[in-house]
Amino acid sequence: MNKPLVLIMAGGSGTRLWPLSLKKKPKQLLSIYSEKSLLQETIDRALTVTSFENIVIGTNDNLKKIIQQEIPQFTDKNFVIEPMGKNTTPIISLFAHLMINEEYPPETPLIVLSADHYVSPVLEWQQTIEKVLPFSNEYLWCLGVTPIRPDTGYGYIKVGPPLEKESLFQIEAFTEKPSAQTAQEYMNGKKHFWNSGMFVFSLGLFLSELEKLNPEIFILSKQCVTDSNWQAIFEKMPDISVDYAVLEKSNKMAVATANFTWDDVGSFLAFERVLRKDDSGNYSAVNVDTISIDSKNNVVSSSQKVALLGVKNLAIVENNGVLVVASLKQIDKIKDLRELRGEEYF
Repeated sequence: MNKPLVLIMAGGSGTRLWPLSLKKKPKQLLSIYSEKSLLQETIDRALTVTSFENIVIGTNDNLKKIIQQEIPQFTDKNFVIEPMGKNTTPIISLFAHLMINEEYPPETPLIVLSADHYVSPVLEWQQTIEKVLPFSNEYLWCLGVTPIRPDTGYGYIKVGPPLEKESLFQIEAFTEKPSAQTAQEYMNGKKHFWNSGMFVFSLGLFLSELEKLNPEIFILSKQCVTDSNWQAIFEKMPDISVDYAVLEKSNKMAVATANFTWDDVGSFLAFERVLRKDDSGNYSAVNVDTISIDSKNNVVSSSQKVALLGVKNLAIVENNGVLVVASLKQIDKIKDLRELRGEEYF
């Protein structure tokens, strides 16, 4: 079997992590739970199952330049560029066509990852990937993670009949963002798993399912490979996730259930889950100096020393001349707060 290709999706702007995440340094390049950036952590995971030259970053031209400044060993060959954000299906299909055009065999496995995920332990993740790679030309694989809370913000996968090996199943149903009651029932029932947004399939199988289930994107993305005016063609593609465009419609779906800890580091609420609680009961990003009295359950990220006195359930975040103090209960409104400021704060 050929070494897998790995496509890391890194085009997001991270608006829910403002003011930490900025245009000049978006969330993919932030060091939150370790000394390494989220993107570098993702690259390190990918290197456990493939080689450096097989890792490609899917992003835009502006972020490509920023990423190369942070990780200079990446050359142009390590990038596939989208001229504008069109969700995940267009960039994945463009990349698959590019690889086929470069004469990669259709059975070459492709692993699709996001640049802003937390995964631990990496060995468990590696073993899960290696378990499904031999079957990447038979099924489109999702990685399903055992839910540890009734989260209403994630998609869920209901497992169906078992397949050839332990922890491999057909998929009975997908559910997006259930109610709190339904999410609790899913967690109690133990047949539903979080859809982690990490996928494994061969180039050929993905493109054949795409052609059948979403021929418009198949045709347009194929044209992008050979047409000099490919940016204009890319712009015509629908803005749609790979889940909706292909996976949830395919009869060749399967899920590998895994026990590693996983989180989407997309908001400050995730800090409580990926950072260790300090002795005072607060969560500070890596290299943040915090002291506190009678304060707990606060999320802190700052280049300055932070002293807390008698406060609870706050996000205290400072970066680029902006200090945000927010209730964690209202942290989902951070994008609204961000929009009150001028472009120079982005």
